[in-house]
Amino acid sequence: MTVKYPSLQAAADRASGVAQRTFMWLNALQLAVLTIIAFIAGWAPAAPASQRIVAIVVCALMVLALALTTALRIGHFDDRWFRCRAFAENIKSAAWFFMMANPGPEAEAEFTKEVEEIRERLHEVIKEVTSYESDGDIITEEMKTAQALPQPGKLAFFREQRLDDQRRWYRSKARYNARREQYWFAAIFTIEFLALAYAAMQAWKLWEFNAVGGIAATGAAFVAWLQTKRFSDLGTSYAIAAGDLDGIAAQTIPGDDEAKFNQFVEDVEKAVSREHSMWLARRVL
Repeated sequence: MTVKYPSLQAAADRASGVAQRTFMWLNALQLAVLTIIAFIAGWAPAAPASQRIVAIVVCALMVLALALTTALRIGHFDDRWFRCRAFAENIKSAAWFFMMANPGPEAEAEFTKEVEEIRERLHEVIKEVTSYESDGDIITEEMKTAQALPQPGKLAFFREQRLDDQRRWYRSKARYNARREQYWFAAIFTIEFLALAYAAMQAWKLWEFNAVGGIAATGAAFVAWLQTKRFSDLGTSYAIAAGDLDGIAAQTIPGDDEAKFNQFVEDVEKAVSREHSMWLARRVL
């Protein structure tokens, strides 16, 4: 059995993905335009007509760069991305608490109350999230089916579908970000070496086209992209979260001990929530 979360969670996930892609594409395009400007500005043609063409092209590209900066500033795509992600993860956590609770109207009322609190806490993006929402119940049939399982079945289901799933996700993301950080540092080192080599050749040859500024701008763009992606921070936080969940997974929980089972579920959700809260705090606050 797999979990189907409320349509509100899926809507928040889609809204977050759209905002993230928009933010990253605008940043990448802005850095690319600025790098192209630096390369073009390194050309110093002798003919006045050619100089005028270079100046016009640089001016047009600067207008484009300014427009991209304005779009990033006005759109707040990064803020929308982070808050929509927090919205989706909070709904997911509340759904797991519901599924692991005893069946009854009290659990349904508690879940509905938690969803409303999430709406109020992250009200800045509720309109955007709702625009992606499709028809569907706030409590899905899959959630009710999981809640109706006997406690040993719930424990096995929670371990497989929630705990182990999150452990695999955090571990893979930690490795991914660690590798990407190494690749980008290698690229930055290579670009800086090329800038140094070209500067030495330029001093000797005195070419009409001086690409030193463009190469240096490329290196600066790589550094800016590395800071935007924050591979180091993410790799560390994901590794810590995976370690926390590994420690919780090592616990032996009796299938018939309700108190220990509830504490086990709470520990897992706290560990996941802690990583999300720290991520949101670093990005937004």
